[in-house]
Amino acid sequence: MLSSWIVFLVFAVLVKGVNGQMTISSTPLVANVYEEERSRISLTDIVCTHTADITVFLQSVSPTTLCATCFAVYKIAPSINFQLFYLPSQGNLSYALVPIYDITVTCTDGAGTSLSTTINVRVRTNEPPRFNTFSATVTNINAKTTKNGAVIYIETGVTEPDGDAVFYNMTVQPASSASKYEIGLTDGVVRATADLSSECFPTLVFFIYVHDSRNVIVGPKVITVQFSDYYQVPYIPGVNKDVTVSEDLPINSIIHDIQAVSDPVATYTIDTSPSIAAFIFEVNTAATSTLRLRSKLDYESGVRNINVTIQPSNGFCAPDTFFLYVKVTDANDPPVISPRDVVTVQYEGPFTYDAGFTFVDEDPGDTGTYSIIGGNAANLFYIDSASGIITCLDYDVDVAGAATTVVLMIQVEDVKDKGKDNTTVTINFLDKNDNPPVITGPPSGLYQVQVEDCFPAGTYLTKIFAADGVDTAFNNNNVVQCNPSTTGVLFVLPACDVILNGSIPAGTVETIYVTASDKGTFPGPLTSSSVPVLVSSILCTITTTATTTVPSTTTPVPTTTTTPATTVPGLDGLVPASAVNGDNGTGNMPWIVSACILGCIGIAAAAFFISRYIAPRCRGSSSPRFNAGPSQNTQPGPPDNKQVQFRGNNRQSPKRNNVKPVTPREVQPYEAYKDDQRGPNLQQKNVWRGMGTQPDKSFEL
Repeated sequence: MLSSWIVFLVFAVLVKGVNGQMTISSTPLVANVYEEERSRISLTDIVCTHTADITVFLQSVSPTTLCATCFAVYKIAPSINFQLFYLPSQGNLSYALVPIYDITVTCTDGAGTSLSTTINVRVRTNEPPRFNTFSATVTNINAKTTKNGAVIYIETGVTEPDGDAVFYNMTVQPASSASKYEIGLTDGVVRATADLSSECFPTLVFFIYVHDSRNVIVGPKVITVQFSDYYQVPYIPGVNKDVTVSEDLPINSIIHDIQAVSDPVATYTIDTSPSIAAFIFEVNTAATSTLRLRSKLDYESGVRNINVTIQPSNGFCAPDTFFLYVKVTDANDPPVISPRDVVTVQYEGPFTYDAGFTFVDEDPGDTGTYSIIGGNAANLFYIDSASGIITCLDYDVDVAGAATTVVLMIQVEDVKDKGKDNTTVTINFLDKNDNPPVITGPPSGLYQVQVEDCFPAGTYLTKIFAADGVDTAFNNNNVVQCNPSTTGVLFVLPACDVILNGSIPAGTVETIYVTASDKGTFPGPLTSSSVPVLVSSILCTITTTATTTVPSTTTPVPTTTTTPATTVPGLDGLVPASAVNGDNGTGNMPWIVSACILGCIGIAAAAFFISRYIAPRCRGSSSPRFNAGPSQNTQPGPPDNKQVQFRGNNRQSPKRNNVKPVTPREVQPYEAYKDDQRGPNLQQKNVWRGMGTQPDKSFEL
């Protein structure tokens, strides 16, 4: 039993010794740090193995020179191990003074078990990159054709002993070309950032520098670019000197030849000192480029010495500047008129215009007079010789061929030397509303309309024709409308339509006076003379039934009495006046009463005749004796005591004396008779005048 316990204790001690053993991996530990390092970095992991949780701490640093507190042990996520860190903010490293630091660290489980090791930290120096050669020449670049993005040079001669990444930069000489090139930060490729056509020097130089992340830049390496072809800065031979001219030199005279040597042909920019003389000169490039006089020189003004700078440009190169120093000498001076080239706007008609003309004569005591020397062929314009005020008695743009723009040439002439100067006055004429509208009559010369006394209110009577054929459309001068007016029974619309507003008694004439106005705004609308419109009234057209005597008996025979139709002006004569509206009978009551009495007598006689003579013959028949179809054209015999032919308009029933006239859309005069080859004879046999399907052309009663 005792032996068993001894065995158990020995086993437990052995097991505890095995399971509780603490180890540090990868020993001995060695780390490197650059003496130029300026950032906190991890030097190495400290991997302690143990069954319990452990903590690692820095035990000691040896030696402590310069950097006693530059090292620390941390466990920073996401790392699962403790690490040795270098802290540059706590000191400085120097390979020359302390090349090696021994850092002792200890792992402990907090229960008395610990294990220590020493980390050998070696201080290293970092060597900068270096160029293998310090110069190179490029000769295959054509500046005229090289475009943006083209590769000019590639730097490949750099060595980095430590294998660090290297970085490039460069400068350019001349500095004016610096914006046209760039070097890749990491690849050392020099590229054009613009078209090189503006490189106007035979050579340029790149100064290339290189560095790593730890050392200062190294260089420069000098790269000389010799362009195989390029544009050259234009230059002007024979200038940069004094030139003397007289103040009376005529305008457009050549001051000096300034032809530049340039490829391509140059354009020119000039400037003057003093700047107020800039308008005096111009460059003419018609053949040989010359500096010419653009306006008059004036010795008395004090501008006597003028420095003219000239810059020729070929469009590629930055231009050089050349000069001519112009000295002005004195001469007799003509007057100078102002203002120049005046423009004014006037309405047609008479007007007076003061352009404010003045003139300056540098000769003391000289005076001048104004005159019109051009643009006044019709002599419509006058100018006061002393004041320069222009007058016109009348200008009419409405006359055929009249111009709406007149340019007058005004001259001032001095008395002493007969010196002259001139300017222009451009007058733009506007159309004034100076012609009223005109109401033109119909071919008959007078607006006359005939209506029937039964026409209702709202009936269209005629249209008035008004226009302004003289004025233009400017400001609505020729836009015309009638002035609305009324007499009570007649009224006029703005569209110039004359409308019936009430009944006009038959036999009377109603007159309305019509005027038209335009819409001109200056000096205002104008109104035409008034024109009368005469509207006469007649009785309504009616249809009546008469009685015809047949031998041996009295039989009502329908006849039609028609008042001659009058046409309404404005409807092209196609619609009779009686067809404009239906007859309401109020103006024809005596006729209606008479027709009713005669109709009753006729009906009684017809009934007697039928019952006495015809009914016995038809007794026993089941249907009337009509001939079917329009193809049966038998003609009935002459009427006798037993048979009569019906000749009237079939729509005129013998039971109606007052028949409402048809409207203009129900029947047209021509359409009513166009199928009857014998003409509009109301008593002609076999003619159908009604509406609907035409009945048999012959029938018996």
